[in-house]
Amino acid sequence: MSNMPDTERDASNASRPEGRPARPLASSPVARAVVAVLLLGLFILFVSLGTWQVERRAWKLDLIARVDARIHAAPVPLPPPADWPAVNRDHDEYRQVRVRGTFLHQHEAFVQASTVLGAGYWVLTPLQLADGHIVFINRGFVPPEYRAVGKRNFDHPEGLVEISGLMRMTEPKGGFLRDNNPADDRWYSRDVAAIAASRHLDGDTSSAAEHVNAGHGDAPSAAGGAGESSIAPAGTTPRVAPFFIDQALPVRSLPSMDAPVDDTERWRPPPEGSDELALSHWMASQRKQLPMPGLTVVSFANSHLSYIFTWYSLAALVAFGAWKMLWVPRRERRHAGEAQD
Repeated sequence: MSNMPDTERDASNASRPEGRPARPLASSPVARAVVAVLLLGLFILFVSLGTWQVERRAWKLDLIARVDARIHAAPVPLPPPADWPAVNRDHDEYRQVRVRGTFLHQHEAFVQASTVLGAGYWVLTPLQLADGHIVFINRGFVPPEYRAVGKRNFDHPEGLVEISGLMRMTEPKGGFLRDNNPADDRWYSRDVAAIAASRHLDGDTSSAAEHVNAGHGDAPSAAGGAGESSIAPAGTTPRVAPFFIDQALPVRSLPSMDAPVDDTERWRPPPEGSDELALSHWMASQRKQLPMPGLTVVSFANSHLSYIFTWYSLAALVAFGAWKMLWVPRRERRHAGEAQD
C-alpha cells in the first residue's frame, strides 16, 4: 500500500495533462518499438527453426526410404577402386555388395562393440582382392574372451572366398567416449585407415603380395568373375578402401574366381525392439557361428516432428504475447481517449 497522502497523490495527478496518471514505460512509443522488434525477431527465429525441421524431416524420410531400398536389394559387385573416392554416406552406406578375395587373418583387428548380444568385439579382417587392393570386412561379433591371442579359436576361412554384406563408412578417431590407441592395438571405432596403417597395409604391390603368400594362400588369379566387376590392372599401387563391409551372410568358399554367384540367401536385419522370441528366431536363422555376422542394426533417429511442434508452438506464443502486450493496450488507450472525448 502506498504511503503517499491522498492530497499529494491528487496534486501529482493534477499536475499532468488532463489529470491522467503517468503511463508505464512499456506504453511509450520507444519502448513499444523495442518490444515489437524483439518479438518480431523471436517470431521469425522460431518460424525459421520450425521450417528447417520440416525440411530436415523430409530429408530424413527420403534417406530412410533410400536405405530401406538398398538393404532389401540384391547384392551388387563392389565398386572398382577408381570409384572409391566418390563413395559417400548419402549414396552408398548400407548398400548390399558382393566381393571376392583372400582374407589376411594375421592382420585382423578387434574393435569394441555393443550389440543385441551384449558387449564384445567386432572382428575386422582385411580382404585382399585379385589386384592387391584391400577392403576391410567386419566379419561379425565375438564375446570379450575371444580377444586374447590364445583364445581366437573361431573360424578363419582360407583361400578364395566370397563375402556378401553392407557397405559402411569408416569411423575415424574413436567411440565409446574414448580415442583409438593404435600403439596398444585398442580400437573403439572401425577406423579403417588407422587400422590399415597400424598393420602397414598401405604399401606397394610387392609388400601386399608378401602378406598374401605368408601362409595364407595365393592371391586370386584374376579380378571379376561371374557377376563381378573388374577392379584395376595388376601392378597398380594397392590401397585400402575408405569404407568397410559388414558381413551379412556366412563366408562362401570358392573353387575359383569364375564360380557362379549364389543369390539364394538374403540378409535380414535383426528385429527391432525388445522381443526376445523374435530375436532368438532371428539368431537361429543366422546359423549361429563365431564371428557372428548379420548383426548390423539399421536405425535412424527421427524426432523432427516433435521439434516442428515445439518451434511453431513457440512462434504462436510469441505472436499471442505480442498481441497482448502491444495491440490490446493500444486498443484500450484508444477506447479510453474516445470515452474522455
